[in-house]
Amino acid sequence: LGGVIETDARLVTQMARAEAPPPQKIAALLRLAAGQTGPTGPVAERAKAEVLKLVRSPQARSAMVEAPEMLHEIKGLMKTVGLAA
Repeated sequence: LGGVIETDARLVTQMARAEAPPPQKIAALLRLAAGQTGPTGPVAERAKAEVLKLVRSPQARSAMVEAPEMLHEIKGLMKTVGLAA
């Protein structure tokens, strides 16, 4: 049910395209991927895919370097969802 609602609302896509600093978008999507703010399953998988796209962008990398307080949270969330060792 969560996947159907997310597909209709395009929540993950909207979060990824939001006018927010990249570290905030990444942290929000990681919380979704971890099941903290939404259902697990297809929604979490779409959130993980968007995170991977975002962290590869040069803008996100430079923004994360400039926000070390967010970097610690992001690393922890990435470990939780299995995107970091």
